[in-house]
This record gives sequence, structure tokens and C-alpha cells, in this order.
Amino acid sequence: MSTDTTTPKPSSAATIPPQSEWPPYLALRGKTFNFKRKFPALVVRHSGGRYKKDAHQWKSLGTSDFEVAVKRLAEETTRFDRRMDALIAKVNESPKASKAARGEGTTKYLLPEHIPYILERYACGILQDDDEEREGMNPEERAEHIERLESWIFDYKQSCAIGDFLPVEELSAEILSLECLIAPPGSEVRQQFLWELMSRDIELAETQLARARGKLVKAPKELPIAPRDIPTMRDLYCSWALGQKIDRTKDTYLSFVEEFEALYGALPVASITHDEHGLGYRNYLGNCDWVRPTVQNRIGGLATLVRHGVSEGLVKLAGNPFDHIKLDMIPDTPASEQRRSYELAELQTIFGDARYPTWNGVKGQCAEVAHWGPLVGIFTGARIEEVCQARVDDVRRLNGVWVLRITNLGPDQRLKADGSFRYVPIHDELIECGFLQFAAEQKRGGHERLFPSLSNDNKNKTFSSAYSKWYGRYLDALGMSDPRLCYHSFRFSFKQQLAICNVQFLTVDALAGHWLEEKVSGRGYMRVQDRQYPLPLLVDAIKKLKYEGLDLSRFIVGNPMDGVDEVLG
Repeated sequence: MSTDTTTPKPSSAATIPPQSEWPPYLALRGKTFNFKRKFPALVVRHSGGRYKKDAHQWKSLGTSDFEVAVKRLAEETTRFDRRMDALIAKVNESPKASKAARGEGTTKYLLPEHIPYILERYACGILQDDDEEREGMNPEERAEHIERLESWIFDYKQSCAIGDFLPVEELSAEILSLECLIAPPGSEVRQQFLWELMSRDIELAETQLARARGKLVKAPKELPIAPRDIPTMRDLYCSWALGQKIDRTKDTYLSFVEEFEALYGALPVASITHDEHGLGYRNYLGNCDWVRPTVQNRIGGLATLVRHGVSEGLVKLAGNPFDHIKLDMIPDTPASEQRRSYELAELQTIFGDARYPTWNGVKGQCAEVAHWGPLVGIFTGARIEEVCQARVDDVRRLNGVWVLRITNLGPDQRLKADGSFRYVPIHDELIECGFLQFAAEQKRGGHERLFPSLSNDNKNKTFSSAYSKWYGRYLDALGMSDPRLCYHSFRFSFKQQLAICNVQFLTVDALAGHWLEEKVSGRGYMRVQDRQYPLPLLVDAIKKLKYEGLDLSRFIVGNPMDGVDEVLG
């Protein structure tokens, strides 16, 4: 919206010096002197359309007397400088102010979701500018202002009546340039923007007219968020990552976001839809020949980020665009590639081979865990990191029963999920092999961790890094080259053998740390540390666990409880 700013001739030129001798920023509008000064380019770029390119600040000095005007001009110049310095400082201090300029934020192509933010910023600037323009107006100037607005509104409504958006073409181009957005000429989104901009401009002019006639309409104090600062999937990721400790997990989720944005661009989350983007991303992954678990992992990761954004109030959505996506058409992992449990003959090879290490038969980080890792794995079903990060005080007596606590309560301890916290009764055969004696020995030695030689000084901060590699080499040395076999196969064997021994699946889930997962409904009331699955049922299940035909007699010690009670209590 523009008004005539032509400088008229003064009515009494004899009392006023020639205009070439006037001080900078002095102008005459009607019979009244005004302050007129161009806005700094940096302020214009980050004003969200409030200040237009080459626009000037006009401020009435409230006098037609030249000498009085010169004095007031100095005061107004000082106020303007202070105000612009404050705005420039705010721009320099705000990372959001230069987000689009750094090539960050949402896609640079105008989307319908951008338009409301653009118009809110534009309206804020117009109303704040109107506050300054009306300040100090005398009745004559106010009457002229009202007349200009009435004429302007009439002309714009006439253009609207015939669908002529030419009056806002130049304005729309300036605004899009300031917001670092592109709208191709003739595109549907550009036409939508022109229509909404013209409608909003008329509303704003009517608001200005009402204000000039005495109606109180307050202008927003803060400039609304820039359109390219609308939250994207990357913004949700950055917020979510602040609460994550595992670098490998953060890197994985970031790769999901980067893959999605490489496909669709940095869309505002509000513009992401289930049918176009959720299903489209699934189809893209399917065409990449990913198997179903991989696709599910990627889509589930994005769904997690959206849920985080909603719960943190970063976005408001009617539904999660990555939920309820069917994967039936995506092929599952071939059986030949799926990890599997050990067969009895393979277990006999692992535990019966002469190369199986003794308590301290390996040098380096795996000194202790090389011997105990497979034994603990086969009788507890614990994940490799759960075993390697165990602390001495995780081996404890609970209601008279020796248990291994799988927890994240100690320093550098982590769990895969909240429901992974559990107490696993220690099997009698593991006790006979001297496991409690070993734990007591570590405590007597002043160690806090059960396998103190292991270190988490690696990229992923995991204690299992060195042991995972060592165990892979041990399997290779035994000639067990099936890629489906790994340490995790002990976990499969544990769960499989419990089922064979007629242990209920719910109890098997409890021992494995699965029964409180979010995908399992109806168990939320148990999702706290000290409300575990009934211990007697767990004890009964472990007592039933037997590996028929597996001979571990070589590991049995003479007096497995010697000194245990005194040290571990």
C-alpha cells in the first residue's frame, strides 16, 4: 500500500532557505515540516515486509516554522538512530533472523503453509508503521490521511471485483524477496498468495481507517515467526536429539530426515501429509529394495520425531503423517539373512572348544568378558551391551533370590527402551560355574563394573564395541561362518528354549525386557522401575530353563558360594 509522498512547494518561501541548504532528513509535506529518512538495508531485509525496499521513515515535526523544525529534526534524528541501532543489534543477535539467508529453514519455494506467516508479518509491520505515521498528526493531516485511505480502499476493491491483482504484483515480489521465497509466475500458489495479499491489504487499510477515526486497534509487539522458520523435520530432530545420549541413534535418525528431505525438500511439518508424503516415502524405500524391517525402522523414526514435535508444542497436527502406513507390499527379510538362534551342536562347539577362554585367558579389554559373556548370554538372554555395561552392584539378592539387574541407573549405563529395565534371576547352572564368585572377586578388587577391562572410549560410547569384534573373530576361528550368527543369537536361543520348556510367552517377554514396550497395549500400569513382573514367576521360569545335551561341566567350580555372602551380601 503506498501514498503520495511528493514534496510540495512551501507557501512562504521567503522565510525559508533554499531546499539545497536544508539539513539532511528535513522534508515538507503540505505546510508541515517532516523528518524523512531511508531505512537501513539490514533492517529492511529482516522486517518481514514491514519496511519496503528504498522505503523512508516519515515523521511529522508538528510545525511550519523552519527554525523550530531544525531543532526538532535533531531530536528525531537521534531517536531514529537509537531505534535502528537496536533493531540491527536484534537482527545480529537472533539466529532465526538470518536462517533463510544462510540457506536453512524450509524449502525456498512458496507453499500454501507459508502464506499465513507472511501475511501476519506484513500486517504487523503495517500496523506498527501506522502507529508511527499517525503520531503527531494534526487534524488537517489526519483528514488528508483518511481521504487517501478511503480512495485507496475504493480503488483496490474495484480491482478485486474484476480479479485484477496488478496493484499488489510489485508488493508481492518485494515481500517474497525479503522472505527469501520463490513463487513461479502463473503458478497456483502465486495466484493464491496474490489474492490473499490483496484481501489482507484491504483489511489492513480498513483497520488504519478505523484507527484514524478513533478506534483503538493495537499492533502486535513482536514480529511473527518468519515463514522459512516454520518447523521442519530437521527442527523436530534437533529438539528430539537434545534428549538423546547415544550418538549412533542420533546419527541414524538424522539420516532418516536427510533422506526424506532429499526426496521432498525441507517441507514445513504442517504441510506433510499421510497420502502424499508418508505413503510416497514408503514407496520410495520399497523401490530401493529395502526389506520390511528397514522400511519400518525409517518410517517409524520419522513418526517418532513428529510425536516429539507435537508433545513439545513445536507443531499442531490433526494426525501423524507417518502413522498407520501398511508395509505388506514390502518384502520381509529373507530367512537366509535373518539372525537366528544357535543349534545345540553349535552351542557345544562354542562352549566345548579348547580355545574357549578361562576367567582371565584373554589380554586387553576382553580379559574378563571373553569367558563370561557367552555363559551370561545363554542363561539371561541379555543384550550384549546390557552384559558389558553391568556393574558389580547389579548382581544382588532380591527377596532371597540372586538376580542380575538390567538397568540404566549407573554412570554410562543405557537401555534400549524404558521397558528393558528388569531383574533376571541367576540360573543355578550359572552360579555353579562360579559367576557369583567372580562378581565377589571384582568387588573385593575395588572394581565398580563387572567387566572392568572394557572401555566405552569409542565413537558410540558403548562398552560392547571391543567384545563384539572379539566374539565375531572367535566364531570365525571355530569355523562358524554363518552371517546370521552373532552374540545376539544367545538371546534368541534363550527365548526359544524358554518356550520349549513351557514358559508362558508373557513371562518370556518379561525376562527379555519386551513386555513393557509401547507397542504392547494394556501394560502401561507396570511401566515403573519397582513394579516389575512378579519375581516368583520369573524364578520359576529360570528353574525350568534347561539346555538338554549341552555339557558345561568343565566350567563348574568346587564351592561356587565360597565368600559370596560376605562380599555381596
